[in-house]
Amino acid sequence: MAIDNVDIGGTEFAGAMKVRFADVEISTYSNGGEDFGPSDAGMHRYQFVDANVADGSGLVANYDYNAETIRLYQQTDTDAGGAGVQELTEATGVDATVKVMVMGR
Repeated sequence: MAIDNVDIGGTEFAGAMKVRFADVEISTYSNGGEDFGPSDAGMHRYQFVDANVADGSGLVANYDYNAETIRLYQQTDTDAGGAGVQELTEATGVDATVKVMVMGR
């Protein structure tokens, strides 16, 4: 696992659900994404996860519910001249901060 730090910024309660905000720092990326399960946010299960890269690196974050991972993508140019995205392969020196909002129990 290459997530360097998870800083839980706060907790709100929306009815019976918790809402947590976290800054997830990633410096080395593993194929298939970085593990970020409910226990990483002090929960038993997620009902919603929103992940966004906050550092202007040009990367895009997405949460994979089945694998419980944060995946990072980079913008690429396609042969047709349009823009596309491609998941990062295993990489070092990524240095991305992902702002994550999770809702769950």
